[in-house]
Amino acid sequence: MLSGRKEAGTRVPTRGVWGLLAICLCVIGIGVFFARPRPPTSPRPHSPSNRAFYFWKTQWLATSAPAQTLRDLGIARLYLRLFDVDWDPSLHAAQPVAPLSFSAPLPAGLDIVPVVFITNQVFLHQSPADVNGLASRVLRKIDAMLAAQGITAAEVQLDCDWSSGTRARYFTFLAGLRTALAARGQRLSATLRLHQIKYAARTGVPPVDRGMLMFYNFGPLSADGPPGSIYNTEDARRYAAYIAGYALPLDLSLPLFSWAVHGREGSVVGVIEKLDATDIEQVGAFRRLADGHYRAERGVFLRSHYFIEGDELRIEETTSHTTLQAALTAARGADGKKPFGTIALFDLDPRNLRHHATSDLQNILAVFR
Repeated sequence: MLSGRKEAGTRVPTRGVWGLLAICLCVIGIGVFFARPRPPTSPRPHSPSNRAFYFWKTQWLATSAPAQTLRDLGIARLYLRLFDVDWDPSLHAAQPVAPLSFSAPLPAGLDIVPVVFITNQVFLHQSPADVNGLASRVLRKIDAMLAAQGITAAEVQLDCDWSSGTRARYFTFLAGLRTALAARGQRLSATLRLHQIKYAARTGVPPVDRGMLMFYNFGPLSADGPPGSIYNTEDARRYAAYIAGYALPLDLSLPLFSWAVHGREGSVVGVIEKLDATDIEQVGAFRRLADGHYRAERGVFLRSHYFIEGDELRIEETTSHTTLQAALTAARGADGKKPFGTIALFDLDPRNLRHHATSDLQNILAVFR
């Protein structure tokens, strides 16, 4: 809106030609002032994004959420993984796996969003005729777990890395779940990978109320190459340009975690989450080759993974600088046209937080003010 200032009144002679001329000039001047082109207006600022954490473990403890950290960061929401759903070949059915147990109450004053992770295998094997039945069973389990903790949720989130072969069944599942939730005044969100943003015409847009963009895990895993599977700027920039045009309202999840890639003769054997140098060196069976790079000197088990002599471990850590770069890249991709409703950090774990100063996390979240 053009806002002009009130001009002070000009004294005009009441008689004679000079008085008439002054009046004419004044009228012309006012006309010219209001006829000037309006300066371009800046876009209306968006409301600040909500701040959140993911919690992705199987047990909630009294120490799971450092209260001071939550307060300092202004965290308003917690995305809480309740259970996984996987396909059980012996039962020929989808089954809940690794449900979250509670050894302490959840923090007061937080908006809790229950999250369920479903493997793609479920929708490869699930009968199309029973997809809606599966949605009903998943919702009943969510309801039962929330009721046991006295939690009321306004939103439910599903996490599944669907494929072209499972899209139809997964989307039918989501549509049925969304209908059931909407009847109760609740909304449904689903996680999105960057490739599903860029290739939306090919992968489809899930029938949900919101999408949670996971801005990580888009680089290739490598046993002997440079780290970059959690986050790398080159891939992020290439995909981020498609954020602004995506069809759904979006939230954003940024990485705080680390993992180690288990390699054998140049091939990836597996990934061990939340493993750092201290954990490896305490085993006493690995020789340090370089920062974050180790080789097994004898056969040994580590976190249920068996290493033979010569196997290697390469640690990939997300530093605060890396996460800040991810935040800036995502913000540029949104380009002011697709404001993120919530910014979530993945994930809430003392092992992750000890690598990130609270002030650094505040700077990351401040990108989205």
